[in-house]
Amino acid sequence: MQQVFFMKKEVLTSIAQSRSLKSDYVHPNAKGYTVMADAFIKILEI
Repeated sequence: MQQVFFMKKEVLTSIAQSRSLKSDYVHPNAKGYTVMADAFIKILEI
């Protein structure tokens, strides 16, 4: 379970730190949501 937490944290941090993955200061854009969805699919497969 701890591994899943760190994976989610890493994904959200990478989106938050990447201007190209956000539509404004806080919210992901379409590409950011795609990155998030792909990561969460991998988490659910664990």
